[in-house]
Amino acid sequence: MENRNVASIEAQVYPLKEPRNNTLAMASLTIGDCFAVRGVKVVQGRSGPFVSMPQAKDGKGGYQDVCFPISREVREQVSKLVLDKYNAQLDKAQPQNAAPQRSANQHLYRSGSR
Repeated sequence: MENRNVASIEAQVYPLKEPRNNTLAMASLTIGDCFAVRGVKVVQGRSGPFVSMPQAKDGKGGYQDVCFPISREVREQVSKLVLDKYNAQLDKAQPQNAAPQRSANQHLYRSGSR
C-alpha cells in the first residue's frame, strides 16, 4: 500500500438541544486549511453514536454520501475526531456531579447508509 500524506483535519461539533431523528449533533470539517465539509452528523445508532457524512437523496429514494473518506485510516481519524469533540461538548454541558452518557464504541464509523 502506498504511503499517503494525511492532511490536517479540524472539526467543529454542535450538539443539538433536542435530538431529531436520532441526530445528536451537527459537525463541520476543515481539511488541510483548504477544503470545508458541512452537514456531518453524529447519529445515535444501536451500538452508540457514529459519524454520518453529508448525504443527498438519489433517484431511487435512498441516500448517498456526497463526500467521504476513501481510506480506512482517514475514516477512523474523522470518526475519532468528531466523536471526541462531541464527547467534550457533553462534558462541558454536564453538571459537575453528573456523569455524561457516552458510547463505548466511539471508534466506530459508519457512512450514512442504513
